[in-house]
Amino acid sequence: MRRLRHIAAETLLTLAAIMGVICLLGAAAGFFFDIRPLVFRSGSMSPEIKTGALALARQTPASELDVGDIVSVPNAKGVRVTHRLVAIEPIGGGVYALTMKGDANPENDTEQYLASKADRVMWHQNGLGYVVEEIQKPPYVFGVGVLVGGVLVFSVRTKKEREREPPDDSRGHNEPDDSADDDDPSSVVPSFGAGGGRSGDERIARHSVDEPPDPRSSRITALVALPVLLMSATALIRPQPTLAAFTDHADISSGVASAAMNPYPPTGIKCKTIGVPGRARISWSAPAVAPARYVLSFTDRADVPVSVGTRTYDVTSLLGLGTAITVTVKAVQFGTWVSVGTPSVTVSKNLLGASC
Repeated sequence: MRRLRHIAAETLLTLAAIMGVICLLGAAAGFFFDIRPLVFRSGSMSPEIKTGALALARQTPASELDVGDIVSVPNAKGVRVTHRLVAIEPIGGGVYALTMKGDANPENDTEQYLASKADRVMWHQNGLGYVVEEIQKPPYVFGVGVLVGGVLVFSVRTKKEREREPPDDSRGHNEPDDSADDDDPSSVVPSFGAGGGRSGDERIARHSVDEPPDPRSSRITALVALPVLLMSATALIRPQPTLAAFTDHADISSGVASAAMNPYPPTGIKCKTIGVPGRARISWSAPAVAPARYVLSFTDRADVPVSVGTRTYDVTSLLGLGTAITVTVKAVQFGTWVSVGTPSVTVSKNLLGASC
């Protein structure tokens, strides 16, 4: 029976060690190879990837993505969306416009995603995300910590009690071993008197070497190792929530967002008078990728939003005494991301009208 307990304790310890190695390898893979876990919180990728699935995704250059890949990028509000890639177009500078669609959605996503890198899903398992997120909740982490502390206290007490136990040798120090073969001299443990030679303590030490290891020590070690490694797993591997794609919220992946946060500015901005006193017409050309809308900024008045289908705007109230204003046309993409490096024009006010 003691041997079975010893084997069970050693098996548990081995499994705990294997789990710890897997957790460490997972953390190392995320650090060195840009592999990150994702937990799906909605079901527009059903039936292949369902709500509560756990996936592993690797950051991949957009130039290496293929139509049909399942790709994870942030949407206009910074919410991570994981859908299937249905089209990809280069727009220059290593940036690509990605068109994606959920398997359960009838139409493509309304937005195009600008990215130089994206996370491509390599593997997934339905239902496993629920387990991963559950064990990371504070009550479970606290419970595991209490368990570890209790096991450590118990192990210390058990060790002290074991040290106080008398030796299990009812035959005395100087009695010969009846089980030894009298014809075999090597099996006889010599016993000497007080005058010298081997003492009874030496004989006891030799006898204790042949005893099997106490399974309690291995069992306690296993009980301590398993929760510690589980706590390490929850600390090292924290999955990002992703939607596919309805109402979920998640952090922006900085590698993807850095490419998408700078929409292409409009080009060819021009100014001309239109024969009406106090008015001038501003015109521009659309950038390579159409933004969500435009915004005209003025140095003497509030900004004016303009729809994406508009390419001109008439500036009014330009009568004055030789002052000038600067007009800048900006492209707005993904809600609040504004183009940088946008050219501008200067419009001069005078008593007879405006001049560009």
